[in-house]
Amino acid sequence: RFQIGNAVARSKLFRHYFLGRGRTFDLAREGLLNEFRRTNSVKSAVDQFQFSIERAIDSKARSALSGNAKRVRDERISYDTHIPYDVTRSGPQMLPIGNGNLRCSAKGNIVYDTQNSRYQYLVYLTFKVRDAFVDARDIHDSQPGNQELPMGRPFSIVASWQKEIGKQVNLQQRR
Repeated sequence: RFQIGNAVARSKLFRHYFLGRGRTFDLAREGLLNEFRRTNSVKSAVDQFQFSIERAIDSKARSALSGNAKRVRDERISYDTHIPYDVTRSGPQMLPIGNGNLRCSAKGNIVYDTQNSRYQYLVYLTFKVRDAFVDARDIHDSQPGNQELPMGRPFSIVASWQKEIGKQVNLQQRR
């Protein structure tokens, strides 16, 4: 469970707020990336992006395979988007980080075999976090503006990770 990590996250983030002199805080380097990724909000954003990529690939492949082309061919794909997350209100919670946008990109190849009505793909999903640790006195944003604590310095929070997805689909067997 995340409760232990939540206390660790709070401790690391607040220590950095007071002692880090505004330097960037990397979730992976500080050992917090896996806990961030396990929050409901981030898992949901990752799943949403992966599902949208898989649907786009399936639609693109069905269209490409419906033509009269007679060979195997491949196509490079690339998608980019931002999906919001809120780990302040997403259990398990990582309260001090709050909300932001997860930058999501997908790059890979689809190989179409038009003669045999099948396709396969291999795509790398990349996720990036660029956030800020600010408003330390008002984590839940109940007051307008940033409420900083004396001697604390806001800082940037960063993270990135990749996920590989791939599949072979035979459209003749799906019918």
